Amino acid sequence: MELLVLSTLKWKMNPITPFSFLDYFSRRLGLDDHICCQLPRRYERVLISTLIDCRFMCYRPSAMVVATMLHVIDMLEPCIGEEYQEQLFSILGIVKDNVTIVIR
Repeated sequence: MELLVLSTLKWKMNPITPFSFLDYFSRRLGLDDHICCQLPRRYERVLISTLIDCRFMCYRPSAMVVATMLHVIDMLEPCIGEEYQEQLFSILGIVKDNVTIVIR
């Protein structure tokens, strides 16, 4: 039975989570070294806190990572948040005018 299930799934058993996108987006952003050492743990803490809340289940993993990254960067370096926001939007091909960002 297990072989039937795995064959049907074509052996693709790795679920896509926000953590799947985290490293990719972080590398594409090219953040400064003094910021980079603080970010991964902060990203992970925020992502874990959102993953255990069922209200966030309706969002795509990539959107969760972008929102998390923008929030953490804005908390650490508010003066450069806008610059990285533009970079993230260009990485994803998102038009800024179509997106409303609310950072609490």
